[in-house]
Amino acid sequence: MYCEATRRGKLSNSTATLSIIIVNYNTCDLLKQCLASVYADIEEGSNGIVAEVIVVDNASGDGSAAMVRSLYPQVSLIESGANLGYGGGANLGLKTARGRYLMLLNSDTIVLEGALRQLVAFMDAHPDAGACGPRLLNPGSSLQRSAFRFPTLAQVALDLFPIFPRLVDTTLNGRYQQDNPANQQPFAVDFTLGAAFVVSRAAYECTGGFDADFFMYAEEVDWAMRIHAAGYHYYSVPAARVVHYAGQSVKSAPRRMFYELHHSRALLYRKHYSSVFQRAARLLTRAAMLYRALADWRQQRHGAFDAAELRQRWRVYGKIFRL
Repeated sequence: MYCEATRRGKLSNSTATLSIIIVNYNTCDLLKQCLASVYADIEEGSNGIVAEVIVVDNASGDGSAAMVRSLYPQVSLIESGANLGYGGGANLGLKTARGRYLMLLNSDTIVLEGALRQLVAFMDAHPDAGACGPRLLNPGSSLQRSAFRFPTLAQVALDLFPIFPRLVDTTLNGRYQQDNPANQQPFAVDFTLGAAFVVSRAAYECTGGFDADFFMYAEEVDWAMRIHAAGYHYYSVPAARVVHYAGQSVKSAPRRMFYELHHSRALLYRKHYSSVFQRAARLLTRAAMLYRALADWRQQRHGAFDAAELRQRWRVYGKIFRL
């Protein structure tokens, strides 16, 4: 059952096939590389797709906006004036996008030839699809896991306490067995990694885009849950390939991002999960923070880092403990 806007046909007019929205914060070199790959695919591999590219710059201090204006004047550049986080920045781009399909793309990605065409063709052929994501590859072309099931307590525990490495790439940890190098056939998923995915305009107008309360991380999981709730399906499309330099777009502030990861997870659990799940996840998270604090204390005593670094880490663990 799709939402009212879809059933009644009350959708905005689209003047482009695909709108590609890239949120940037101090990743000028990565953004330049990403834009080069996007335009190469638009010009060489898109088979006539009418695409627009929107870059939302979250008040970068590294000359990103000037680079876009100089090298890519055809880009629709939005300067937010502040760091709105990923979801807040993306929503600015989504509001101005004119495409029938809306692609959210990280600045630390490279779009490989034909990926845009594959994604659009899949969405055209599957009206039940509210969203789909490409296959993600590491820089060396090895597979990067990108298709996942919604979080369970088993996944929460395995992530916080990765003491059973053999279980990491199993269904118990939310992985899909179809997400492997040999499979080239699309398959239904709960969600794909937010580094690159496409949403139909119909699904966007039903669900309203990102929840900006998620500053960074888990915003794509929340949106995927709402896309499913609106009656749409979500797919992984392995034939479309995108290289993802995982973590490069957020490496400048690791402690801040570690906190934001757990803050967003707590928000996701409050928004979509039962009180029993929330309490169990909170207990697991608190136990993990205590374990990290003790492990770091031992490392600091053996000279791994100084006391100031230990205090900063403990401060972050304390904030997460209180979530």
